[in-house]
Amino acid sequence: VGMLADAMAVLWTVAIDEEMQKTVAASGGMEFVIQTMRKCPKNLPIQQHAFALMSRTSALATELIRDLGALPLVMYGMQRFPEDAWLQEEACKTVANMARDPVCCETLGTLGGLSLVLFAMRSFPIRDRHEPANGGRPELHGVQGASCAALKTVLRCVGGQLPEASDGVMDAVI
Repeated sequence: VGMLADAMAVLWTVAIDEEMQKTVAASGGMEFVIQTMRKCPKNLPIQQHAFALMSRTSALATELIRDLGALPLVMYGMQRFPEDAWLQEEACKTVANMARDPVCCETLGTLGGLSLVLFAMRSFPIRDRHEPANGGRPELHGVQGASCAALKTVLRCVGGQLPEASDGVMDAVI
């Protein structure tokens, strides 16, 4: 498992720019990532790096990631690690990118993606905008920004209409 975590970290580090993200996607890197996520669903470092890599590549390789069946893994990871700000931020970024695809948007609706994004938003609130770096927890800004981007993309996808059982969207945003 340690070697897999190291490999995931290397892939994430390498995919820093658009050209390398395309290379990772085209060379079987995403297949490896999704396979590893499936093999090690309880390993936080593996999941963190997988989510970070997916958030970087999902805008460029939406169809590939969709076809590999990544969205259920994203939703599962958000549920399994609700206390991890980095994972939640990267998951929300992935949702924001993937929801641009109509098939992914429908899948996100079926899997409860909107609820999970709202849960992430509520779990890492920014309570006082005047408090420097939100009390020394700058990661809260990342989760909030990523979850707002995900909500915006999902709402555009569904024509601006909130699905049923989405009570609390405004409470979470405000």
